[in-house]
Amino acid sequence: DEAGMVGTRQLERVLSHAADAGAKVVLVGDPQQLQAIEAGAAFRSIHERHGGVEIGQVRRQREDWQRDATRDLATGRIGAAIGTYDEKGMVHQAPSRDEARNDLVEHWDRDRQAHPDASRIILTHTNDEVRALNEAARERMRAAGDLGDDVHVDVERGARNFASGDRVMFLRNERSLSVKNGTLGVIEEVSGQSMTVRTDDGRSVRFDLKDYAHIDHGYAATIHKAQGMTVDRTHVLATPGIDAHSSYVALSRHRDRMDLHYASDDFTTRERLVRTLSRDRAKDMASDYEQIDPAQTYAARRGISFRQRVVEIVRRFVPETLRDRIGGLLDGLRSPAEAEPGHDRKPKPGREDVGVQNGEAGAAPGREVSARGMRRGTDLPVDSEAALRSARTKALVRHVRALDAILSTGNADGQGSPEQMRELRDARNAFEKVRPHGW
Repeated sequence: DEAGMVGTRQLERVLSHAADAGAKVVLVGDPQQLQAIEAGAAFRSIHERHGGVEIGQVRRQREDWQRDATRDLATGRIGAAIGTYDEKGMVHQAPSRDEARNDLVEHWDRDRQAHPDASRIILTHTNDEVRALNEAARERMRAAGDLGDDVHVDVERGARNFASGDRVMFLRNERSLSVKNGTLGVIEEVSGQSMTVRTDDGRSVRFDLKDYAHIDHGYAATIHKAQGMTVDRTHVLATPGIDAHSSYVALSRHRDRMDLHYASDDFTTRERLVRTLSRDRAKDMASDYEQIDPAQTYAARRGISFRQRVVEIVRRFVPETLRDRIGGLLDGLRSPAEAEPGHDRKPKPGREDVGVQNGEAGAAPGREVSARGMRRGTDLPVDSEAALRSARTKALVRHVRALDAILSTGNADGQGSPEQMRELRDARNAFEKVRPHGW
């Protein structure tokens, strides 16, 4: 599980061992969520080249509008998701980081008292912020009389005070205790030698601290620690280190409610907040980079343009009887013979004439590039031909896959679900941004 966080070398060792043993490996994950700490993007690469089963329905959130927001996060539309939560009064701005932290803890404390049976977590980017938020939340618990007497304990992360009623998190997998890295619970009993914790799934876990000391306060956690976690309510402190992958995770861990807090010191405008939380910092593979392709060379010598190749690929997926029913979403992908008046112009070989390579399918939608010197109307560097070709290919493949999903699961009239039709429109718009001028 969470295979997207596994580096290339580590996954290679697993797959090689499985192959030697004749075992089957099932990889589960989301390449758009948190990236591997080690080098490479092995899971994404495998998925792009070999495909897989995809879950298209959001199940964690209970409200339809929150499910829509999670779909926006999954497809890189971070600004749309933040705007949706802002409309519901769940995005909060403060002048400074300290004030944003205090506001978050105030909201958390009120929410805790109003919904005592709900599970909750505070999420942020760094361990330093987690420590500060844990201490602030614990002070609120102490002031409310919800904690027992403090017991000073030396744990893996250093000296801590724990008390009955404290929220804690297990930090390492331990099969003998049936706990995992990230398991949450509440302390029932604690001494200098042992601890008993009631986990969120209702189990009572007792252990000696000399045998297991990988535990810490669990009011707050890093976003990396939260991937795979589900709670009823989350409170997120946004800081400049967050990107599109971590914001996707942080803003989608809840069932019922998510409150996002940020400081003007960190993000002077809402646009800067959205831009920072939308940064695509996906890991890459050596195979992502362009190599000399005989098919591309052949096409260039014979003047087969990118535009013509686009039409061939898309028309192969879309039967004639369904084109009108798609609602004009193929406009702009016309073949030269179907173009506007003056269509008898011959395509000129050059910077627009690139072939579609076979190894670039399955790219994630909605990618954004942050760099100097952008091509007008796009997120592409003007000085990067390879990036331009790659972006066009990926946008095309996304468009074709959206069409294929409708044809595979749509009704007799060729109409898919609202989510499928929205993805088709978004894929069309993404392709518009990178198609050659003059189309």
